[in-house]
Amino acid sequence: MKNVDIRQLALWCALIDTQSLTLAAQRLAVTPSAASQALARLRTLMGDALVERRGGRYELTPYGEAAIGPARQIVALWQGMGRVAQPPDLADCRVDWVLVRDAALSGWQLARALAECSAVAPGLRVEVKAVGAGACFADALGEGRADLALGLGGPAETPVGIERCTLGTLAWTHCVLAVDHPRIDGTLTLARYLAEEHLVWHDRLDPIDAALTAAGVGPRRTRRVDSWPTAAELLAHTGRLLTTHAGEAQRMLAWSPSLRCLPLPREVVSPALPLHLAWHRRWQADPVHRWLRERLTDALRPPQVTVAGV
Repeated sequence: MKNVDIRQLALWCALIDTQSLTLAAQRLAVTPSAASQALARLRTLMGDALVERRGGRYELTPYGEAAIGPARQIVALWQGMGRVAQPPDLADCRVDWVLVRDAALSGWQLARALAECSAVAPGLRVEVKAVGAGACFADALGEGRADLALGLGGPAETPVGIERCTLGTLAWTHCVLAVDHPRIDGTLTLARYLAEEHLVWHDRLDPIDAALTAAGVGPRRTRRVDSWPTAAELLAHTGRLLTTHAGEAQRMLAWSPSLRCLPLPREVVSPALPLHLAWHRRWQADPVHRWLRERLTDALRPPQVTVAGV
């Protein structure tokens, strides 16, 4: 096994596990072409084909059967070394990072979490940029225009070179409005829901408008707001509505006694979308970046809450 690269062994193991050259390449953050070339070099160095295509599957050769166990042990040790945590130097760190977030998220919880992180690591500065709802952040992360991303939904498969941690799911199930709303009492019909003006965090279709448009009855009439406090004030003193998830609805009701919450009309069904934190693999072992990811993961994980009055 002289001159064998551990990454070649990792690709071989990934090929057997995934039964896909493309997925194996994604695991190692390389292109399928580069993965194919690396596996070809491994076969030359090992003096055996290692795998054969049979009936659409990658099957181990007899030599491959004997070698795959030790190869997996080597790969596991290599991957384990990469996960050994180095304690971050938070007091003396000086970093400026960019975090992009899905514009469908209000951002108040993220702002609070980052403020708590800055109190522990004063030299940590994170600029937050809102990007179009449903955007894929892989290009920004890969090109270095962003260092972290807080996304909602997105592609089912993690793009090449990107690490992603799913924090939970969010579904837009609650409608926040004024206690003394002039046209809505204890129930909310679809007709009244569509007749009212709604507040949103962005200018694009969110999950609710996408569902209404698909059903042929939307989108809603909306007005964009830039901040969570502004939305709360407008809701309390106007006849507008805001559709959101349970955690945000609960916080808005706690913020203002002038607000209440109603369930959405039964005809309005919002899909549960995964909320995830993503970063490029080049940051995987950075101790300060890892510490920030862990803090944000703990702070942003959607709680299981029941909103009073709903």
